[in-house]
Amino acid sequence: MAKKAKPTTAVKVSSKKSSLAKKASATKKASSAKKPLAAKKEAKASEPDFFSLITEFDVHLFREGNHYKLYEKLGAHIATYKKQKGTFFAVWAPSAKHVSVIGNFNGWNRSSTPLFARWDSSGIWEAFVPDLGHGEVYKYAIETQEGHILEKADPFGRFCEQPPKTASIIWDANYKWKDTKWLNKRKKEADKEKPYAVYEVHFGSWRKKWEENRSLSYREAAEELVV
Repeated sequence: MAKKAKPTTAVKVSSKKSSLAKKASATKKASSAKKPLAAKKEAKASEPDFFSLITEFDVHLFREGNHYKLYEKLGAHIATYKKQKGTFFAVWAPSAKHVSVIGNFNGWNRSSTPLFARWDSSGIWEAFVPDLGHGEVYKYAIETQEGHILEKADPFGRFCEQPPKTASIIWDANYKWKDTKWLNKRKKEADKEKPYAVYEVHFGSWRKKWEENRSLSYREAAEELVV
């Protein structure tokens, strides 16, 4: 009878071990299930608080002199970062000591909205400025190594003030081209030899609105040039 009791005791012990093993397994599963969440939180917390439209490949092409769409990267571009709308600025100023954006939005204060030199020694300064959008007037304030302050319009600006004013304007160019028919015609006739005339005009000096002391806009000039 005693010999028969031993397996019963063993079964009970083994069942306890099994129960403990199940609990340990469940604990391991629970802890392993929590790890990815913790890892995600850590990864999210370690994400850099920085936004840029410029990639390493852009810089590579830029240094080669083969970037044919720099207008999509440099200048002022309306963008959204972390669900917040604003404007991304980028300008090439390799010899500058300090660069910032100035305009009506910050009272033309040179120390209010700084740009930051990229880490790759490309000479490009950039920054994302929240709550800044279409129609805002701006310039770049550039401090030289000698300490001189230069206020410059954006060389890649999409829109600008009419002379004698010289500031750039943030512009959302939501224009849809309607020249498909003309482009197709040009493609078919491009290789055909035929005479053509080239006209060149300097808008700034050709005609002016003397009563307003300014040059014509492109639309105003088009009305007089294109017939």
